[in-house]
Amino acid sequence: MPSLHTLTALLACNVLPLAYAAQSAKKVQKLPAMGYDTYNAFAGDYDADLCVAQAQVMKKSGLVAAGYTQFILDDFYIERQRNATGHMVADPTKFPNGIPALSKSMNKLGIKLAAYGDRGYATCGGYPGSYGYEYQDLETWYSWGMTYLKLDNCSKYLCLHKCLLLDKGN
Repeated sequence: MPSLHTLTALLACNVLPLAYAAQSAKKVQKLPAMGYDTYNAFAGDYDADLCVAQAQVMKKSGLVAAGYTQFILDDFYIERQRNATGHMVADPTKFPNGIPALSKSMNKLGIKLAAYGDRGYATCGGYPGSYGYEYQDLETWYSWGMTYLKLDNCSKYLCLHKCLLLDKGN
């Protein structure tokens, strides 16, 4: 902390805010992950082209330079059923070139693609949740180039709510 004499001199020179900001910046921790979540604007009505277009707007507007570097595919990006080996499958209509191709496009813009998942049996939108597939899903998201996970808890809440109702005879 600067001495009272130093603060008085800085204040007199009108550089206190800059000096204080510089000193404070040393104490500031890393920012949390910031970015864009498809659900807020599109709910489930998005595809690879729309994602890239949105990412380009983020880049051109300066959001990426300001630290908004995550792009979350929030629900609705996989098929409603897992494949025969239990893996999630990207929606081939929305992502005809696959999610790894989308990840590469995002990375070229300075953006990292992020996943959405649920701890329960299903996501909030009714797509496969990760319960019992946790490690497998992490491997899948990683193989798709996703580096961040937004994890929800919709199904667990619904299960608890239904179980409580069943216990009460409803």
